[in-house]
Amino acid sequence: EHPLISAHAPTPSLQSLPTELVQRVIAIVEAASRSLQPPRVAANLHGSFSELYGTLGKHKQKHVIQESYIIENMRSFGLLDVEPVQIGARTILRSPIYLEVGAGTAGLSRHLQLAILSSQRESRGSTANQEGEREGEEGRKDVITRHVLLDRLHFRSRRQRDYLLKQAGGSVVRLHKDMAVMSAQDLDQFMVELRQVGSTDCGLSEVSESRTESTRDHLVCFSKHFCGEATDLALNWLASIHRERGYELSLSVCMATCCHSLCQWESYVNRDFMTSLGIDSAEKFVVLAKLSNWATLDLTGTDTTSDPAVDMNQDRTRRKQLGILCKQLLDHGRIKFLQASVGLDGLVEYIQYCESERTPENCLILATNLAMTNC
Repeated sequence: EHPLISAHAPTPSLQSLPTELVQRVIAIVEAASRSLQPPRVAANLHGSFSELYGTLGKHKQKHVIQESYIIENMRSFGLLDVEPVQIGARTILRSPIYLEVGAGTAGLSRHLQLAILSSQRESRGSTANQEGEREGEEGRKDVITRHVLLDRLHFRSRRQRDYLLKQAGGSVVRLHKDMAVMSAQDLDQFMVELRQVGSTDCGLSEVSESRTESTRDHLVCFSKHFCGEATDLALNWLASIHRERGYELSLSVCMATCCHSLCQWESYVNRDFMTSLGIDSAEKFVVLAKLSNWATLDLTGTDTTSDPAVDMNQDRTRRKQLGILCKQLLDHGRIKFLQASVGLDGLVEYIQYCESERTPENCLILATNLAMTNC
């Protein structure tokens, strides 16, 4: 191994690595890319966007547009579907359990809740118009969304979004924990807390008692930009959940990946896949991760003599393409891991969810076994 690289040491800059090593990894990436399936482009706003955020200024719309693209892709996979459950005269429409990893102030979870509520309003309006329905108080339908918000940091403004989620009918549990130390016991903990919160706020204890053994909760793990190795830690956790609690849950994943340069060899979920390509050491993996930074290159910029690519005759356009391929290779390894180790070998897609002009970090991994468990 290169003397600057060890399993747990801070990764070196690309400039400090031998040019021959960088060229070797570039050759591996170019060879592997010939059989690489590019992401499917699916950049469509969720139908609720104009209602919810249409009046925002252009600058403020930047992130909510990206969120809306993600939510629309989740909808297309059935991840926004609610299930009806009966409590006396009331019909509760209950969402899956949404586990947002790297939740921060829960902006994405709040947007998701608003999109679900908007869709249900539209659906009820359509039904009422067609059938002349007017639900009285006894026959009203409540929509209950369920949220687990995970982040290792405390955010000063988190309480505002948590409050809004609850006010709109959400059962909310917030966990302050590092993904690296999550276990199946943490799942048990937040499931218990979620039921307690639901029982207190929404009267859902009756629902849990009436559930049959064949009915399984649907856990959706999702994120927007859970950086670098954090995504791998989350996928590893899901693999442990599949092994230990898979019989209790239907699992789905929607991860918008980013910051691939922060991926680590020791925590990456599919080293076997990388080894099969020729990336068979921490030394080469570091180069692959660092090369992924090229995906964000500004093509209007200029090179400096300190840039290692100047000596390798790589122009900025080609480097940007190589950076994108590096990201895709890392994500394809993750997809194969989901299929093999998380039981998500049914519906799995790699999707470019928004235009590269909006963000170069524009791909997500969508996977579910919901269709298989419901058939």
